[in-house]
Amino acid sequence: RHRSQAKEIEEHIHSVLDAPFWIAKSQVSEMCTFLRLRTKENLQDWPVYAKEAGALDYLSGEEVRTLQLINDPQSTIKERVDSHNQRFLREELIARGSFFDTIEKNPLTDEQRVAAITFDDNVLTIAAAGSGKTSTLVAKAGYAITAGIAEPAQILLLAFNKDAADELKERVQQYLSKHISNASDIAVSTFHAFGLSVIGEATGKKPRVAPWIDQGKDLEALAGIVDELKSDKKFFRNWTFFRSIYARSLPEIGEDEE
Repeated sequence: RHRSQAKEIEEHIHSVLDAPFWIAKSQVSEMCTFLRLRTKENLQDWPVYAKEAGALDYLSGEEVRTLQLINDPQSTIKERVDSHNQRFLREELIARGSFFDTIEKNPLTDEQRVAAITFDDNVLTIAAAGSGKTSTLVAKAGYAITAGIAEPAQILLLAFNKDAADELKERVQQYLSKHISNASDIAVSTFHAFGLSVIGEATGKKPRVAPWIDQGKDLEALAGIVDELKSDKKFFRNWTFFRSIYARSLPEIGEDEE
């Protein structure tokens, strides 16, 4: 009875792992939830002392793996998903090689290709200025479309300032349009412009942002505001306290925060 029920669970896990796409962390969580529910419903009377009593000697290798899956779903599923994703990544790097060779002015580096193919719920790419982050964004958008992950109209590319957003638009038109007929449907914007458009659509009234926001003069403008407020004794005391106590650099990435 347990073998039959465990096989049903295994088949569900295999159906996800056999799919030809990157498996995201949210899918791992869904599989673990499914497994816990099914285990609670059907396999709750599996004797806890079975392993210590030598029951594994009477099971096949597949049944032992299923038992590990039932007893420790999180780590077992994560291990299987990591193996699947690495295999999928290797296959996509080969299959999409020509696409990444021609999607930008220069062929993408191996790191850029990995960043484009890795389609988890959230992906953080850390790179120095001028190292090709914009190219990676354009390539990732192109990969999402050609791999059937998203339609152009479902993609939003955001940049911090207007110059960066304009460059993104130009790259999308110049390079992506060669591969994708409706690449122009991709939305490209600054964070501020996108936020204003959402507010305007929701409220029917579009507010205005201070002109210095997108002109690279934000720190200069804020310093001027602070200078004006320093005449207020309470503000000056709080500002001094803030600068001396709280205004410290953030810890390096990977370091423990205090």
